[in-house]
Amino acid sequence: MTIAEAARILEVSIDSTPVQIEVRFQQLRTALEDRIAKAPTPGLKAKYRESLDEITAAFEILTLAADTSALPVLKKESGGKLEAGGPAAKGAAWAGAAAIPTGGSGSQSHAPSHSSARKSSGREFLIVVVIAVIVLGAGGWWVMKTRAENVEMTRMAAEARDAAEARVAAEKRQAEEVRLVAEAQRKTEAEEKARATAAAQTEQERVGKLQVSLQAELAEIRTLWEIFERTERDAEKAASEAKSDLRSLRDAPVGRLRQAELRAESTADYARWLADRLMRHPARTIRARAEQLVSAKAVDEALPLVEAIKRELAKLDDELRSEQERQLTLTGSLQLASNPTGLAWSLVDAFGRSHTGITPARVTDLGLGLARVTFRRSGWPEQTLTAEITRGREAGLTVAFESGSLRLESEPASAEVLSDGLLLGKTPLVLNEVRTGILELNLRLKGYVTKTIRGEVHSGERLLLKEVLARVPRPVEGQAFVIPGLELTILPVAAGTYLMGAAKGGSEDERPVTRVTISRPFWLGRTEVTQAQWRAIMGSNPSFFKGDDLPVEQISWDEAMEFCRKLTDREQAADRLPDGFAYTLPMEAQWEYAGRAGMTGGDMGNLNEIAWYSANTTQTQSAGQKRANAWGFCDMLGNVMEWTWGEPYAYPGGSVTDPMGNPSGTIRVTRGATWRADPVNCRYSLRFPLPRDYRGSGIGFRIALSSIQR
Repeated sequence: MTIAEAARILEVSIDSTPVQIEVRFQQLRTALEDRIAKAPTPGLKAKYRESLDEITAAFEILTLAADTSALPVLKKESGGKLEAGGPAAKGAAWAGAAAIPTGGSGSQSHAPSHSSARKSSGREFLIVVVIAVIVLGAGGWWVMKTRAENVEMTRMAAEARDAAEARVAAEKRQAEEVRLVAEAQRKTEAEEKARATAAAQTEQERVGKLQVSLQAELAEIRTLWEIFERTERDAEKAASEAKSDLRSLRDAPVGRLRQAELRAESTADYARWLADRLMRHPARTIRARAEQLVSAKAVDEALPLVEAIKRELAKLDDELRSEQERQLTLTGSLQLASNPTGLAWSLVDAFGRSHTGITPARVTDLGLGLARVTFRRSGWPEQTLTAEITRGREAGLTVAFESGSLRLESEPASAEVLSDGLLLGKTPLVLNEVRTGILELNLRLKGYVTKTIRGEVHSGERLLLKEVLARVPRPVEGQAFVIPGLELTILPVAAGTYLMGAAKGGSEDERPVTRVTISRPFWLGRTEVTQAQWRAIMGSNPSFFKGDDLPVEQISWDEAMEFCRKLTDREQAADRLPDGFAYTLPMEAQWEYAGRAGMTGGDMGNLNEIAWYSANTTQTQSAGQKRANAWGFCDMLGNVMEWTWGEPYAYPGGSVTDPMGNPSGTIRVTRGATWRADPVNCRYSLRFPLPRDYRGSGIGFRIALSSIQR
């Protein structure tokens, strides 16, 4: 790059001073650095950096050129010049001195004429002497006069010369003073210009540095604001997730549901508050104005705005922390005390979380809402109190164990007495220390309905309670029974004998007709198990056709047996099963025996009145709508086919008692017909083997209560 090209790039003239060059360079560099900082794309940033590199190179070339021109240069002096006092002058002086004639030669040339005059006459001599005297006297006067005049003239000339020299000197002094004043003025102007240039450069540097500093602070402010905006997005996301979690937990335990509801409400409130706060926050408009001023290099105006933004954002950060703690806190604390002290307690908060300890105690991190606290004292029934846990205020509970006494009797005696699940003893029971207030106890005796009794104990008094217990309802031979909690009716089936199979028609596996004896009475479900009944025991509903009163379907044989096992466990725990009986699937022989209900042959009567099948439905229908058979059973044909207990076996013919089939195989027999069956397949003798893990919309079951050991 040449000097001319460098001057063109910096837009300065070649003869510009170094200060002017540097000032121009700083202006261009500041402008390019600002554009680099604000460039929206990497390509623009690269172009601006190339321009910055080019003006930097031009500045360096002009600076080096200026430094080189200022270096000292040796100048050749022309020879032969001599000083005024040198040898040549001195030689000329000597030559001039030699050319001056001596006075001695002149006086020697007049000596002969003087000698001749003395030889004249005396008169002439005297005349000559007188004349000489006169001449000498006049000459002397003239000489004296001339000398005086010369002295005066010399003096006057000297005075004039001195005056002229003084005038010249004065003029020189005046000129020197003028020169010095002018030089001082030029120097002052140069210094002032240098100071102005330096001040301008200093101001430019100050503005540039302050601009860079403010740009950095504004970048930090943008980053901090982006953090706030990200916090807002996170808050909205948390609110959305909390709402989604709440929808997915509708069937969750109450405590967990309460926690999810509270979290959804709190996060939604906080997200709305934060969005409104950021939208209205003054830093949004102040920041935009500050960025405009910084871009325009009005840094002194921008500085107080940036400081104000920083203060506002610092306050906003504190405000967010405070609001997060205030709005998003889902827990509180509780102070527990008792009389006497040192009592064990257990607490379950509104979120279902448990805590334990000894009074007195302060419990923290409790879910907002009702907390249930149970206090225990050795030999005393538990005392349970509740407290409302709120934000920002500590709740308190104090329990006092004032005592009275109790005598409890039951008919029959020996009933277990329980308080909140804790066994206190058996009736007749006397408790000498019982807390005052309402007392609730449970009397439990095998074979009898558990009874809850209540009474109020007063301090220092004895409470007497008497209770007659009722027997637990259970299936009685020969009587129908409704299973509590399921509303599932089972009907009794007496022991007896019938002809099993089809004498004509049907399939080969329905022959030969065999005389079957059912040796023990049993119970069989009046209808197929419905979806509501299945859900009450199993907690699910796998059916294709949905409806609480519709028969449950799409269940395997093992799933039907699991239902029976769980029902048996439940009823045994409630002491509602006769000894040796259990709920199970009916054997094939039991099912066909109950289906025929004493009928022989293959005539089922009007099929449309007793069965749902292909001629009158396109899906399953509510159980029990069709006319029951002679023994009260509904839907033995149609609606859904029903699993039975055993694997298929060949009818032996003749007479048999309680045939069961193989209990361990992989195939099981279904009985009855489905909702899609043709009339020809709607018969009590129909056997339809299926894999035990098969599931279909036409496969269900009904339960049996049987004493047969399998």
